[in-house]
Amino acid sequence: MVDLLPTDEQKNIADTVRRFLAEEFPVERLIAKDVDPARLRPGWDSIAELGCFAIGLSEAQGGAGLTLVEEMLVVQEFGRILGPPEIFGAILAARLAAACGSESMARGIGAGAARVATLAPVTPFELKDGLTGDFYLFDHDQADFALLVSPVGAMLFPMDAITVEKAIGLDAFVPIARVNAINLKPVWAKYEPAWWHQALLLAAAYLSGLIQAACAMATGYAKLRQQFGQPIGAFQAVKHRCVDMAIGAEAIGSQIAFAALAIRNGAPDAAFQAMSAKLVAGQNAVRTAQDNIQVHGAIGVTSELAPHLYLKRAHLIDRLFGSNRLLGGMMLSASVAYSGNARLNTLDAMESSDR
Repeated sequence: MVDLLPTDEQKNIADTVRRFLAEEFPVERLIAKDVDPARLRPGWDSIAELGCFAIGLSEAQGGAGLTLVEEMLVVQEFGRILGPPEIFGAILAARLAAACGSESMARGIGAGAARVATLAPVTPFELKDGLTGDFYLFDHDQADFALLVSPVGAMLFPMDAITVEKAIGLDAFVPIARVNAINLKPVWAKYEPAWWHQALLLAAAYLSGLIQAACAMATGYAKLRQQFGQPIGAFQAVKHRCVDMAIGAEAIGSQIAFAALAIRNGAPDAAFQAMSAKLVAGQNAVRTAQDNIQVHGAIGVTSELAPHLYLKRAHLIDRLFGSNRLLGGMMLSASVAYSGNARLNTLDAMESSDR
């Protein structure tokens, strides 16, 4: 039997990050009057000091020497407080630089000294003499590098070689730009699909944290809001909606835990599990955020409360590393090669690893 529960050490890591983020960067920071998105960006240095970006680097590289599973737990906490998606670029780019032999750059990114934006293709791109295509660029305002992770692999580009065109996004707290790349040359690259699987898992973990926070927000409000002399949570229409949200949150947590073990252990269906995690997390994140707004009623879409922010962020994270539409099509192809034997091999590999 596969154990999907975190160890005591992993719980301590998640709890430490959760307490720090809840105290320093609560979601309420985003709903103050006359909010200035630029001024409310979390302090990158303080997050770096906690070790969030270097958790997957070796101790010799200034990291904690932990695995993708622990990185997943850290990113999940960022999803709870709607932290910047730049966390993906920091974690993945630090490991990419280390894998390419640039220990100094890995240390710099892990320590927060070098910032990394994230590229998301708008249309299919070409990779011949260099990268050519149309992209969104997230969290670019203070970035030194831009990271692209796709089924091809992972590539890191210098920002001074990129021309950006400022764009207006749905989520005011994530700077966004458009990039028309023509033969853009990476400084580091690893053309291995395993990098994409890891990126999908981290995005799914972020969405899982978002789902859990939105669910807790909805159920909390349902206990407090009075209608006809009793809490609205007493009504079936609200009660059942909250239960469905909680069940979805638990299901996503189990899926990303299973996918993390599959990727970490090199299981034959790791790609399928990673795509499943991101696809299901993306769908549930949007639905849970919508239900959270529904429970709050009309006030849920106003700037006075945070529910609408979760819906905007869920849509944004869906764009990273492959949208639901893209992953759905790819999984249809992957399922043809996916068999019961492959699943049994996966379970055997995980159980052997956990013994």
